Amino acid sequence: MSSWRLSSGKLQELWRDAAEFRTVSSAGLSSGRALAVQLQRNNASEGTITVHTAAGLSLTEQAQFAQLIHGHLREAADSVERRRHWLCPHCHTPKGNEEVLMKRLERDGETARVACDACDRSIPLFDALERLLADPLLRRQAESLGAEKPQLTSRRKGKLLLLEVGARLTSANQKWQEISPDEDDGIDLQVEFTDDDGNGTGRFLYLQLKAGPSHLRRRADGREMFAIKKPRWIRAWTQQPGPVMLVIGREAPKLGKEDRVEKQRRQFAEPFDDRYETRAFPDVRWMEISSVLQQQMVSGLRPEEIKQIEFVGETLDMASVLRWRNRIVLGARCA
Repeated sequence: MSSWRLSSGKLQELWRDAAEFRTVSSAGLSSGRALAVQLQRNNASEGTITVHTAAGLSLTEQAQFAQLIHGHLREAADSVERRRHWLCPHCHTPKGNEEVLMKRLERDGETARVACDACDRSIPLFDALERLLADPLLRRQAESLGAEKPQLTSRRKGKLLLLEVGARLTSANQKWQEISPDEDDGIDLQVEFTDDDGNGTGRFLYLQLKAGPSHLRRRADGREMFAIKKPRWIRAWTQQPGPVMLVIGREAPKLGKEDRVEKQRRQFAEPFDDRYETRAFPDVRWMEISSVLQQQMVSGLRPEEIKQIEFVGETLDMASVLRWRNRIVLGARCA
């Protein structure tokens, strides 16, 4: 999923296949009008993005938001086809097949009209919203907004990482659930391993997620160290009924215009080359830390005395998830 920022709006909420925005009003963010985008995945390479706007949102804001999204899609996708929903301006009845209506609009331009299915009165397809969408000044404004990058808070970066990790776990056919973020006990996700038929096995893995490389410090000898800021996390990590994994996600580098052109060229020439990854967190590694900490405590260290551990993580992907499933599930059967 992609997200965009509107000059008159701010990102309000984010999910894997949807994002909600609110316009910024003089009364504050909470009272702004809502806008949203939702992705429906048709297959691995195609999908439909639907734009939702709140009642009362001005046509100018609707057109600006639609142009912003459409411009982003034209740049990022191989092909984009726009559809629109029309309502009769007289009785507010929805009008028929969007694909047919768009073809008539393209054919007849400003004179395109159809009859309402309910009241038989004329519906102009080139209405006030279409005039705004065709306005070159509004299009240039939307393009300039598209160049602005969203400033994500730490909480939203964490949410993006959680969605990325969840997608990788789901691709391995494993069950997972988020632990309430209000419970700051050092555990963000609980994974229940499944058997080959997708049934739960009652064997669990627990994940602590950290977004961004700032959580790791590289020493002169090349080792990466993770600082443990809260001793109670150590108690939580060593007392879970299953292994605890530390997950570090590294954000994708920001690409300039030349990088984006190179990315498009490589994707055309080498479609399976993932060097120019488009996900927010293409680099996600994980490491089992509960047994490491338990060994340090057995040696006599108290949680307050353990300030850091060396992070030696492997890529969190389908293969590594399934290796952990086999290790825990099959190990339990042999015990």
